[in-house]
Amino acid sequence: MDRTDLRNRFIERRRDMTISDVTDKNKQIMGYLETAVDWSTVTALHIYRSVAQWNEVDTSSLADFIQKNHPAISVTTGNPDRSTPPPSSQFDVIIVPIVVFDRELNRLGFGGGWYDRFLALQVKAQKIGLAYDFQQTDHIETRSHDIALDLIVTNSGVLRK
Repeated sequence: MDRTDLRNRFIERRRDMTISDVTDKNKQIMGYLETAVDWSTVTALHIYRSVAQWNEVDTSSLADFIQKNHPAISVTTGNPDRSTPPPSSQFDVIIVPIVVFDRELNRLGFGGGWYDRFLALQVKAQKIGLAYDFQQTDHIETRSHDIALDLIVTNSGVLRK
């Protein structure tokens, strides 16, 4: 299956989720994410701004968690508009959206390459993807500009390299 077909298949699967499924799985993902990172070492965090209509993993509760429990962390929330240039600041942790991922922690997003360009400039940052466990596939054919993640947090747990 080519990248476009793979992307479309998983976008459709995510669209089919009920509101209850989204809510339950988001709580599980955030529970795992809160303990997957040593937040005491983080000073700058970039979080994608999730889009509810796309049933993306909701990142607003992560921003609330950080603000409440780690107020010294500077949080930048990304804009889902692909025409926006990536931030020039350096981050310790970057939270990345995922449409589909594989066991090697390769990911596909919506196909614009924005996050790959951004991540290429963030060589020291820990790159973390958020996804539902059903978004995993066996293998994604990668391209030279694709950047694998350091870990992926799903409703079933944390996948690491």
